[in-house]
Amino acid sequence: MDLLRGASIFLVTFNHAILFSVEFGGAPLVAQVANQALAPVRMPLMVFMSGLLVGPSLAKGWRPYVSGKARRVLYPYVVWSVIVFLMRSIGDPSGMVARAPEFLLAVAIEPVSHLWFL
Repeated sequence: MDLLRGASIFLVTFNHAILFSVEFGGAPLVAQVANQALAPVRMPLMVFMSGLLVGPSLAKGWRPYVSGKARRVLYPYVVWSVIVFLMRSIGDPSGMVARAPEFLLAVAIEPVSHLWFL
């Protein structure tokens, strides 16, 4: 289980490294080819591993499950959404602060940029 979880984390990290290497001249061709070859495995493996772990979590009952999700997912999501909002607001000439209610409503239904996975 830990080996598969580590492998899925590595594959996602490897993909991001390849994607962001474009800014620095790109990744070696062999890394790009390996990344493309692993694409059909990367996210299905992560979703499969998540599915294996949800059963024992649900077996504890709905209250511990929901409170655990609130602590481990909702709380970081809210904190980082506020941080992203503040970072976008600093020195924003287009008036991000004036659009705060719209932004906060959007956060409730659509994750902000890099928080999509939460």
